Order: sequence, then C-alpha cells, then structure tokens
Amino acid sequence: MQKDMKNRLLLSLILLVFCLSGCSDYLDIVPDGVARLETAFNRRTEAKKFLYTCYSFMPKHGSIDSDAALWGDELWTLENSATATQQFSYDAFNIERGLQNSTTPLVNHWYHYYRAISDCNIFIENVVNVPDLPDWEKKQWVAEAKVLKAYYHFMLICQYGPIPLNRENLPIDADENAVSVFREPVDDCFAYVVQLLDEAKEDLPETVINEYEELGRITMPIACSLKAKVLVYAASPLFNGNTEQSTLVNTKSSDKTPLFNQTASVEKWRLAVNACEEALDICENILGMRLYEYEGSFQYQLTDTIMTQMSLRGAFTERWNSELIWANTQSV
Repeated sequence: MQKDMKNRLLLSLILLVFCLSGCSDYLDIVPDGVARLETAFNRRTEAKKFLYTCYSFMPKHGSIDSDAALWGDELWTLENSATATQQFSYDAFNIERGLQNSTTPLVNHWYHYYRAISDCNIFIENVVNVPDLPDWEKKQWVAEAKVLKAYYHFMLICQYGPIPLNRENLPIDADENAVSVFREPVDDCFAYVVQLLDEAKEDLPETVINEYEELGRITMPIACSLKAKVLVYAASPLFNGNTEQSTLVNTKSSDKTPLFNQTASVEKWRLAVNACEEALDICENILGMRLYEYEGSFQYQLTDTIMTQMSLRGAFTERWNSELIWANTQSV
C-alpha cells in the first residue's frame, strides 16, 4: 500500500514538471476568433475591414432615438404607448421634458466618438505597414481616416463645445500626467479639425469609381464641403466672440485661458466664405453637381411659389438627388 502511494506521488510530480515546462507555450496561444493588431494589418483585406470599422461610428442623423435635434416643441409622443416604447428610446425625448442633467447627460455620444477617434488613430499609424497595399491606396485610406477623425472631433464640438483633442493614442504605460487631459480652447479645436481636412483632401479621389462597393466612401468634394461647414460653425456667434461663456476657462493653465474667444472676428467669416467657394467650385465645375429643382407635375400647373417650396422640400426628401454630396448609407 505504502509503495503504491509513493509511485502515485512520483508519477504526479513527473506530470507536474511536464505541465510547468510547457506552460509558457500553452498560455501564448491565441484562441481562434480573437483579433490581434498585427493580424489586422497583415494584408489588404484585413486592413480594409479596419477602415470600414472607422466608418461604422458615423452618426445616425434623423434617428428618433439618438438625434436630439429632432425633439423640438413641435414633436411629442405618448410615453405610455406600447408601440412608441418598442420603436425608440426616450433619451432624446426626455431632453424636451426638462430631464437633462450634467451628471448623466442624455443622448451622450462622448465615449462613442472618442472610441471612433481612437480607432482612426490606430488605423493611421498602422496601415502604412500593410505589405500588399500600393502606396497610392495607402495615402487614400489614410486621408479617409483623417477626414473621419476630423468629423468625429467636429461632432463632439457641436455637442460639447471645447473638448480634449485626441491627436494620437496614448501608450498603455502612459503616466498619470499624460492621461490627465483637459479641454482646449474652441478655436484650437476648430483649427485642428481644419488641419486634418487640409492634410487629407489632396490624397482623396474626386469621386468613387465603383459605386456598388464604395458609395459613401470619402472623396475630395466631401472633405472640402465638410471644411466649409466647420468654418461656418467656427465663425458663428455661438463660437465666435461668445461672451456668455466668459466664465468657462481652462483651470489647468496658469493664466486660466478662456475656452471661448471673447472678441468676434470678421476674418473667420472670410475664411468660411473662401471655403464655401472652393467647395462649390469643385462640386459644380468638376463634378457637374447642381441644386435640386422640382420637375413639376404633368397634371397641374403650379405657381412659382409652390415650385420653389417643392424644390426646397425635395432637396431633403428626394433620395440621391443632384445636390447630394455625402450620403449616410447607415439605416436609422
């Protein structure tokens, strides 16, 4: 009996030694289906998936449960309606009801867009290493990611005003000072967005070649039009000389830098006008785009006023019309 116990103990020890000797190799195995950064950029097809991931964070404008702009006083719902409850969330509707607060803001896209920006940074840093991707396509894909990065920053500015800028992702071992980010003046935020768009636009195509596969991909007219929109926002009274926000300052700076400039600048309007003219020139003269005009009815003779109203309405409601620059193909 005692001899058998010793033999069993010896066998157990031998098995344990074998297990420990192979443990490091065993733990180094990555299970199937687990994504790794180096495999995400080891070939063109994988890098393209990552690029499309950067696109996947696009806002769903017109979505009744995520677009706060829809909930004005002209829109209301029966909150106890079973049908309404199944169709959408009440977050946006609750803003209209006065239930917004600073602790847990409703329709909060803060983490959503910063995650999107982080993915764009990863893509920009790594796509240059894809072995089977030609140089011209690397430049184009980097440009697309830069425009997306600029757009997500712009969406954050529209919703939160001055924001921390994520120029590049922090290393995993960053110290406490590095991760302690702060809001930057709104002029710096707009300037960074415009900088990204300027860097990207020359490497973008004028239009997509294969609409079946690439419709919605960023082009040069999209980048120029977005720049025009950004500069119009920057010149508007909300961000240009907004004295109502004079108390909002950067508490981490020694001079308590105001986050909103306090003196309106006419120069910002000049920059916005120039950007709009550039975008119009590209869309009209290069691509042949034009403002949408209602074709009229074959049964009734409409007045000029009605025709104008129908043209204004159709510009928003007519799918794939002649003045469409960048369509969001995501379902709302």
